Amino acid sequence: MFRLPKADRLVRRSQFEALYSAPGKRAGRYLVVFSAPAPAGVLRHRLGTTAAKRTFHDSCERNRAKRLLRESFRLLRPEIPGPPRDFVLVARRPILSAREPQVRADFSSILRKNGLMSGR
Repeated sequence: MFRLPKADRLVRRSQFEALYSAPGKRAGRYLVVFSAPAPAGVLRHRLGTTAAKRTFHDSCERNRAKRLLRESFRLLRPEIPGPPRDFVLVARRPILSAREPQVRADFSSILRKNGLMSGR
């Protein structure tokens, strides 16, 4: 129930690189969003997360940042309309002082500003 199945995650380097080279990088206070339409045959929105070692020196910091990104995506995914998309969320340093609702609000704001989600 509270998990993101492996089929809904991006795991290969080539999947990440495809999104990094796609147009449409969007930045917020806690994260940077890369997004593109998913390949044919994908049925749901998929997610990849990164937290750079140069930004987050300790593994516990990287893990917390990625956990916050995954949970924010998991809670917002039902509200993202349209055909399936792939997302890569890159954590920024301020995420360490944030709570999940703040990260989710930042992600939601980015999606609304770029027409990927309707406003409430």
